[in-house]
Amino acid sequence: MKKIMVLMLVVIISLAAFAQDTPHIATPDSSNVTWSKVYNDVKGALVGLGSALKTSADHVYAVLIKQQLLNAIMWSVVGAIILVFLLVFRYNFKKADFDEFDRHGTLAMISGIISAILILFFMCHLDTVIDGFFNPEYGALKDVMSFIK
Repeated sequence: MKKIMVLMLVVIISLAAFAQDTPHIATPDSSNVTWSKVYNDVKGALVGLGSALKTSADHVYAVLIKQQLLNAIMWSVVGAIILVFLLVFRYNFKKADFDEFDRHGTLAMISGIISAILILFFMCHLDTVIDGFFNPEYGALKDVMSFIK
């Protein structure tokens, strides 16, 4: 039974790598798009967002940068919760007697399933953590570009 549980866990974790949602980025024709056009689009979006919120574009950009850091912290907390569930899974998996399916076996299965689901979510948002901690300006620009679309 332990071998089946390990095999199921390996399959779930390996499928998690294929379940990532990649952002759909349109590939524009490079002959039509120039840097000034992109700059004007981003600047126009920031000014439009600032005017809609009745504040300046500089303030909106500063708030977006701080939001990237908060998103990174939030997903890091999710990563810490995943580690706790993985530790619970490991402890209960070692203690479990799957022939009789005792309390430890039930907890091992539940924590394993929750860990697999949380790993999927975390893998889909790993770029948010990296952008938020190391380059929040880039994350803010990605948000502005998603506002433009």
